Amino acid sequence: MVNVEFVKVDELNVDQLEIGDLIQINDDIVQVCEVVSLANGYVITIENEFGEKDVMEFDDNETFNWYILRDDDVE
Repeated sequence: MVNVEFVKVDELNVDQLEIGDLIQINDDIVQVCEVVSLANGYVITIENEFGEKDVMEFDDNETFNWYILRDDDVE
């Protein structure tokens, strides 16, 4: 059996985000699909666990908890 869990590894500034990063927004862990820099902030496209995408705007000083997936084989 495989036990999969999200593990918080760091806190990233909005300008450090990359496509594929798993971040926390509100109480959800979502995947970053696109990051676009604007004159006064960033637009980020995210995808939740159900495959639903959303576009959100953030200012330059926003930070996010960054997660990785850890899987442990349990026998």
